[in-house]
Amino acid sequence: MLHGKQIPTDEAKRLGLITDTFNKSEFTEKVQEFADLMAKRAPIAVDACKKCVHFGDSATLQQGLVFELGQSTRLFRTRDTRQGLHDYAEFIKQNLASLKEEQIDASVVSQITNAISQMLANSELTTFNGE
Repeated sequence: MLHGKQIPTDEAKRLGLITDTFNKSEFTEKVQEFADLMAKRAPIAVDACKKCVHFGDSATLQQGLVFELGQSTRLFRTRDTRQGLHDYAEFIKQNLASLKEEQIDASVVSQITNAISQMLANSELTTFNGE
């Protein structure tokens, strides 16, 4: 960045500088999809994430990590987080209870993780009200 050199979009995506690319004709639809996804998230968590990003822009790594820890601590004090963690633990307990230890491999863990991610995306594990 300091050299001012442009890099191709595929390289920027590989480096994690961007998350996706799309045509101009898709712009409004993609922005709306992102807004809908963020609307399903706990407002306090979105706020904490944004604060960490903005603070980290002008902080050292150590300062950024301390700030992030403070934001995480703030989130763990909420009733929503406690309920979400409880729901997550119950989901894991229900889904692993029927498996024998020798049946658990990377594919099983991946399936459970994907199911949890989908449930979180659909706000099925808990409802967030910002408390």
